[in-house]
This record gives sequence, C-alpha cells and structure tokens, in this order.
Amino acid sequence: MLQLLQRRSFLKAISVILPASQIFRFLPAWGSNSALAPLINTLRSLKNPVCMEAADLLESQFQRENLYVLHLRHGMLSEPDAKIIGGSLKLLHQNHNIRLKSLSVSYNPKIGSEGAAAILIALPKHIEELGMVGCDLDDRIGSHLIKFIKQSKYLKMVCVEENNFSQKMRAKIKDLKKQKSRCTIIV
Repeated sequence: MLQLLQRRSFLKAISVILPASQIFRFLPAWGSNSALAPLINTLRSLKNPVCMEAADLLESQFQRENLYVLHLRHGMLSEPDAKIIGGSLKLLHQNHNIRLKSLSVSYNPKIGSEGAAAILIALPKHIEELGMVGCDLDDRIGSHLIKFIKQSKYLKMVCVEENNFSQKMRAKIKDLKKQKSRCTIIV
C-alpha cells in the first residue's frame, strides 16, 4: 500500500513537468521485481494501445509469479517494432531467471519475416505457447520457425495458420509433430 501511495505521489509531482504520455517512458517497472523493466519500457516506447496494455499487465503479473505471458494480438506492430521487442526479449532472457509461458503476436501482418525471425531467435527454449496467426509470414521464416520448434523444450501449442506458407513448408512444419508429440501445431 505504501508503495502505491509513493507511486501516486511521484506521478502527481512529475505530471506537472511532463505530459502523462511521456511519464511512462522514464519510469522503472514498479513492483517487487523489476526484471521485466526493459521489456515493459520497450512496450511503452512503442506508444500503441495494445503494447501499453501489455506493459501494464506485465507489471501486475510479475509481482505474483516468476513467469509471464505476452500477448500483442492486433497490436498494429511493424517489422521495426517486432525487432525492438525481439531485442528486448533476448536481453531479458539472457540476464534473468524468469519464464515466458506464452507469446502471441497474432494478427500483426506488418511484422514481416525479419521481425518474426527476430522474435523467434529471441524466445527462450522453455516457452509453452506461440501464436503467429495471420502475420503474413512466408517460407522465408519457415526455417527459423522449424528450428525454434525443434529446440523448444516444453512447447505445447504453436499456432501459425492464416499465413502464406507454401504447401511444402506447411508439410515440414506439420511433420514436426512426430518429434514433438505433446505439442499441438496448427498451420
């Protein structure tokens, strides 16, 4: 409770100097553990409603557990946004012992193959769920996706339907079900 009151007092004081939209760019993540601060600040810097909401949710989630989910569906993310998020995820999981349980960037058709590759390369191997539905992905990202699925230890669900994979690539991705019998793969 004291921490909440301190935060409110700080926000009131700084709001005189900066507009509200600028305040969150400079604030650290509040809560018992600020391990997610770089990711939270990255999401806020993108200044889109879906990312701002995800940042707020991350703050509250991580206070209770050492794991988090990141769902940025319909977030109007661009390829540069995806690369920034990927970089933040990579940094976060190199330096902290936290778990990303689920990531969805579904219905962001402008993330592009390079943006999707940056995210896939950055994801930790312990993730359980991945959603990249309707992201306008094609065969250029297929090898990254296959490598990610093969290396993931606890993957339970991969949803990559409504993309532009060739029949051959779809078959290769579906074929991973033989190696990952506990994983549902929807292409």
